[in-house]
Amino acid sequence: MEHRGRIQAQGKNLEESESWSQEFPPTCEDGFEMLKRLKEKIPKKEAKIREKSFEKAKKFIQNASETNGIDAPSSVTFRAEGYIKERIDIEVKKGRAFIKKQDQEEEEDTE
Repeated sequence: MEHRGRIQAQGKNLEESESWSQEFPPTCEDGFEMLKRLKEKIPKKEAKIREKSFEKAKKFIQNASETNGIDAPSSVTFRAEGYIKERIDIEVKKGRAFIKKQDQEEEEDTE
């Protein structure tokens, strides 16, 4: 697949992720949905610890969509305040991620 990556919640007692591997870049909305699913996968206590990290990750995805997405390789970490290992990571391993839906539709039309 042309576009691969993952969003993960990491910590002392946690490692959970949402990944993608697809022909077209995931949109900003896809990124928001992955964040939502990841938050629902982890225990409520762990989600609470990372609440601000999730907010920062969402803002990062939104900002990425305003600049035509993020190209691989790219990795960004949002650490939970007051913790050493607890964090949210976004990794774009191949291709691009978090484009505007309109841009994805245009890319699909050129195929």
